[in-house]
Amino acid sequence: MLRRIHDPERGASFVEYAGVLVLAAAIVAAVAFSGIAGQVSEAVVSAVEAALDGDRVAELLRALAVAEEWEEVVRARLEETARAGGVVTLARVEDPGDLLACLVSRDPALPAEALPWFVVELREEGRPVRLEGRLDWAGEAVPDLAAAVRKVYPTPQEWRAARAAGTPVRQDRRLRRELGLVHSVREWSRQDCRLLRLGEDGSLLRVAPERVRGGHPEWAGLRHVSALLRANRPALRALAAGYRPR
Repeated sequence: MLRRIHDPERGASFVEYAGVLVLAAAIVAAVAFSGIAGQVSEAVVSAVEAALDGDRVAELLRALAVAEEWEEVVRARLEETARAGGVVTLARVEDPGDLLACLVSRDPALPAEALPWFVVELREEGRPVRLEGRLDWAGEAVPDLAAAVRKVYPTPQEWRAARAAGTPVRQDRRLRRELGLVHSVREWSRQDCRLLRLGEDGSLLRVAPERVRGGHPEWAGLRHVSALLRANRPALRALAAGYRPR
């Protein structure tokens, strides 16, 4: 099972994991992403021995703690993998570390590569499974994007102070709520895709897409962030004049 100890002031979770996964390579972290302070964590896991390096699994889940939704869903999914005697073959988490910097530093039409994401690959009973995490838009219009940003960071100086203090994670949670952004996890097994969510009782739910358009599954209440950013290009350009990283 997984045991979680959460420290809200640090914005991260520490997890001890007992099961059948064996971590065979250390997690590699600390890279810069287009001038934005970031983190990339990688782990390769094999089934050579029936033992577990809990500290390194905790590092993976701590990297996912930038979004509680990610951490909780992946933790529940890894419990399934352990019960099935499966292995994790690859995990990569990218957190640029500052949502506002991501939004104003890239072309609004192509934001995905600049936003937080992760990939975790599993193998269960010889079957490959891929988990993908991304940031989506709930689809509700934001009447004044600049005002929403300034509710969290009233001035560029306050935003830069938060960056210097290393505290944008807490403000990012507020900013995501103001903009209607949500973290989601998709599970791919062969050509089948399901949205993973936790039920009220903590059980893992698999939600089938409402439709598939151009090979891309779609769910109600989830749209690509680019739709929000395209609709707010003028506001983003104006914000970038003051809030762009220097």
